Amino acid sequence: MRINDIDIKQLRYFIAVAEELSFTRAAIKLHMSQPPLTQHIIALEHHLGVTLLNRTKRHVSLTPAGNVFLNEAKKILKQIEESASITRGYDSGIKGYIKIGVNYSSPLHSLTNKILQGFKKENPDMEITVSLNDTGNITDKMDFDKSELDFMFAWIDSRLLSKSCDQRILSRDKFKLVVSKESKLARKSKITLEDLEDFPIILKHPSDGTNYYQSIDSIFSKNNKMLNEHQLFMVKQLSVMVSMVAANQGIAFIPEFIKCLGLEGVVWKDFEEVNGYTFDYTCIFPKKSSNPVRKIFLSWLENNI
Repeated sequence: MRINDIDIKQLRYFIAVAEELSFTRAAIKLHMSQPPLTQHIIALEHHLGVTLLNRTKRHVSLTPAGNVFLNEAKKILKQIEESASITRGYDSGIKGYIKIGVNYSSPLHSLTNKILQGFKKENPDMEITVSLNDTGNITDKMDFDKSELDFMFAWIDSRLLSKSCDQRILSRDKFKLVVSKESKLARKSKITLEDLEDFPIILKHPSDGTNYYQSIDSIFSKNNKMLNEHQLFMVKQLSVMVSMVAANQGIAFIPEFIKCLGLEGVVWKDFEEVNGYTFDYTCIFPKKSSNPVRKIFLSWLENNI
């Protein structure tokens, strides 16, 4: 196998023959004569060490290996074309803008600044603006045309995602149980749901669109417990939830990334029953957009996050 000897021209020639299933028609399509086309395909098969095409005098068909390679060759050419387009943009000092919406907790996630700083560093001529969703429900900003946003960084219930939108999960953050340092729970090495029976629980509201409340409720119901049997405090911001725990107002299930803030007065506990539950930090964007920078940003995310 001599992969380094394969060139883009051979990929294009193979795709033409594979789609036409005829060397004659492929040669006409490529504006070349048939003998050199045949030689290029033979050379490609030699470099790969496999037979891509079955040939008879009257018939051409793809081998199983040829079927696989056809899809891969198309992917390679598409990636090369996209990379060339992005490179030309860099070389010409491409300018543009992206508008990103965030919810309350997004700036606290380490990935947020990593993304904004990293993308700006590699695209110094891009203008990036960030706006806060200050409504009670993140899905209020799902109308990208109305909000004039290109992306949203948020925790969202994927079932509420508009059909006109797509998403890319940036991080799956595990839940931790956060208790006050003054609480008797702080001294326990292992905590179960039974240990929480006398404690109020601090939560995000079930209608905030993040699926946070629903996840916590599932933890209880799958363990034959009732969340609504506890005294519940509803709070919009995760950091405020931690502050209330520090004030010994209750306990809370908090995604692990908040721990990096180093908030005092609380203890972070592993909690066996939350295994398998995550708070998914997501980049949401419209499937169709007139902003050419969107594709560059998504490509950067794919390669760096």
